[in-house]
Amino acid sequence: MPPSYINVGAWVGADTMVGLVGNDLYIVDNPGDQVVEPAGPPGGILPVLVSSSTAGAQGFNPSSNPVASADARYVAFTSTADLTTGNNLGQSDVFVKDVQTGTLTRVSSGFSGLGGGGGNVSISGDGRFVLFDSPAGNLVAGDTNVAYDVFIRDMQGGIQRVSTDSN
Repeated sequence: MPPSYINVGAWVGADTMVGLVGNDLYIVDNPGDQVVEPAGPPGGILPVLVSSSTAGAQGFNPSSNPVASADARYVAFTSTADLTTGNNLGQSDVFVKDVQTGTLTRVSSGFSGLGGGGGNVSISGDGRFVLFDSPAGNLVAGDTNVAYDVFIRDMQGGIQRVSTDSN
């Protein structure tokens, strides 16, 4: 496969960028870096494929909206790809990839265990908290307003709805 180049990205710190090549997200050292698939392993030499399953399998649908923790270890993003069991293919879910260990966590799943969809993602500097919006009613108990709500996921705990207005 010929090399591709990072064409869209967000700087993380002084020398790391999370960027998009085709449908996939990568972490690279500089904009314009070459990406030859397959990319390096988690914790290895950059570039590293972010939008992949914990086992390293590449998804078939687009991933986008990457945001990273201050040290770029954790990258939150949205994807319609088949990256975990129980995805709603074609519906965007929110994920966090631990680039150091390769672990991928679907953030937009709640008490039901099913993906609830989500977008407009943000991550805390230490990667512990992920904020996102979702129209799903299955992320927390009692969410019956049939509207987009804002949620915060504690990666060491559970998920809470932080918008409680019924509108």
